[in-house]
Amino acid sequence: MAVVSSVEESPCKPGFDSDLIFKVNKKHLKQSTRLGKVGFTDCTDHTRFLFSTDDSRFVLTTDGVLTVKRAVDLHDGRLDFFVHSLDSQGNKMAVPVMVLHHGHHQRHPDVAVLYFPKSSNGLRRMKRDWHIPPINIPENSNGPFPLKMVTLLAHADMDDPMEIIINVIDMNDNKPIFEQTSYVAEVAESSPKGTTVIQVKATDADEPGNDNSIIKYTILSQEPNLPSDSMFAINSFNGAIMVEGVGLDREKYPEYTLEIQAADTKGEGLTGRTAVVLKVTDSNDNLSVFTASTYQGSVDENAVGVQVVKMSVTDEDEPNTPAWNAKFMIVRGDPDKLFSIETGTNKQEGIIKTAKVVPCLHPKMAMISSSPVTPKGQGHLGRINVTHLHDS
Repeated sequence: MAVVSSVEESPCKPGFDSDLIFKVNKKHLKQSTRLGKVGFTDCTDHTRFLFSTDDSRFVLTTDGVLTVKRAVDLHDGRLDFFVHSLDSQGNKMAVPVMVLHHGHHQRHPDVAVLYFPKSSNGLRRMKRDWHIPPINIPENSNGPFPLKMVTLLAHADMDDPMEIIINVIDMNDNKPIFEQTSYVAEVAESSPKGTTVIQVKATDADEPGNDNSIIKYTILSQEPNLPSDSMFAINSFNGAIMVEGVGLDREKYPEYTLEIQAADTKGEGLTGRTAVVLKVTDSNDNLSVFTASTYQGSVDENAVGVQVVKMSVTDEDEPNTPAWNAKFMIVRGDPDKLFSIETGTNKQEGIIKTAKVVPCLHPKMAMISSSPVTPKGQGHLGRINVTHLHDS
């Protein structure tokens, strides 16, 4: 008779390897020093993962190699921080990491031991009051459970129950989120440097006042990058976007798109992004120009309210805006105000008419200067020769 036995494989549990202690020979760790490798699995065939740390002086490659990003001094002989990643279901996982200098006394890598001395045989207080320092544990701990956090060693003659405080330590497991997925604002093409256009805002659900929730803003890109790639700047602390460069021109570049990033851990941690569309609005930066240098017309000297001549102008500002609409006035050549001028219905022509009975003049030719006027000021001059005819 044959006996067959089988052992069922235990299911895979995603997470980090335990006891992540990296021992070093020197207390001063130079930039780019490789400390070792962090083991992690998400129970799939993936071998590379995205890691982050809550200490910006260290960085991990996708294959788990822990490297010094900025020089570090182990003043106390050790340094503790957390490493984070996600499993295949998107669950956040973390593990404590210790960088330990050789020779630094470390009784146990994971569990602190608190000693309470035996009371002496001499004088005793009426009542002992033991003060236990708070015990810290990271949120979202991956176990194993039950998780041993601290060992209390005390003698049997202790009195009343003791209060133990356990602090749940915030991890950087929330990225900044903008209040809007995109923003739209307007900026006048005549805006000077420093003009605030719009303010964006992102929030972070990590512990307030902690580096994990301190956000800095940056502009990642500007399209188009003309006439320069720095037409706008952003206040890294409050998200206010301001005009930085000169040369805003609606006729050439009517719209800009900025990609804005918010990063926690003072700008070096998790990130969120949004788009800001800035529409350049027209300013009266183009003069109205007459289509001819001289206009000439005739009118009977006793006619009133009669059209003498039409004068057309062109303007490169945005059509049908206040900056494009022309207004006209007679600036000289008509001291007796015998003529009037008005703007035609298309807003780009001036019409001169007789305002009074025009007396017989000598000479029989009068010169009148007319000008289109816009909200910003006076345009180019045009001239009209008006002939006054005698009654027959």
